[in-house]
Amino acid sequence: MVRAQLSQAELSDIMAKGAILTHAVLNRANLNQADLTLTRMNHADLSRANLSGANLTDADLVEAFFARANLMGANLTNANLTRAELMSANLAGVILRGATMPDGKVHR
Repeated sequence: MVRAQLSQAELSDIMAKGAILTHAVLNRANLNQADLTLTRMNHADLSRANLSGANLTDADLVEAFFARANLMGANLTNANLTRAELMSANLAGVILRGATMPDGKVHR
């Protein structure tokens, strides 16, 4: 689903393991508790999306846009967030073990 238009979509609890959502528009989408393990979401627009409790383990999130997104309690273990935009995102309780952060550093 390259360049998928999913603005404001109701996708809570979706099982999308390994999905290819490169350049997808998911702003204001509800991805609460979604399984997004191994997804490719580089360059995706996730601004104001609800990703609370989502599993983004091993996800490719290079240059993804998370401005004002809710990532509370999300699992981003080993995710690649290189050059991702996290401005004003809610990162409370996020698991970042092994994640590559926007500046390229790996979170320990």
